[in-house]
Amino acid sequence: PTRLCANPDGTFKAEMNAAPARAQEDDGRWARIDTTLVREADGSVRARNTTADVAFSGGGSGGRLVTLEDDGHQLKLGWPGTLPAPRLKGATATYADVLPDVDLQLTALSTGYTSVLVVKSARAAKNPALATIRMTVSGTGLDIAPTRDGGFVARDADGTPVFESPAGRMW
Repeated sequence: PTRLCANPDGTFKAEMNAAPARAQEDDGRWARIDTTLVREADGSVRARNTTADVAFSGGGSGGRLVTLEDDGHQLKLGWPGTLPAPRLKGATATYADVLPDVDLQLTALSTGYTSVLVVKSARAAKNPALATIRMTVSGTGLDIAPTRDGGFVARDADGTPVFESPAGRMW
């Protein structure tokens, strides 16, 4: 996005951003992106102001780990187990010990989110449960299909991609 401002001295100032810099708030005003997480009245966790409508679980059943909404479509990603209430720090929600000595971190971005498993010890790294983690994916009004690289794409009735996810990575 580009913003052009006229200065009082007759010069102009252009501000250009490669990524979204502002998002529309609930009241229709445009404000700077703010990925700071806050707890909602229903217990879920959301970023203050982003271009993506993403909610993280407030803990409990793992079925609604992440909920994404876009133009009337909803996609839910679920964790295979119970989640503790997350610790919030800036844009990151940390779910402690989702596996022994393994934390799950969800981080809000201006256009979505990232998820990372933090393996805190060599012993935890040897846990066979880390070899394959099967998360659930469901959506309303969407056809969800795997991609060749191990990710998935969720398409609307017209076949247009609404949500996409790359394959998981480990480093």
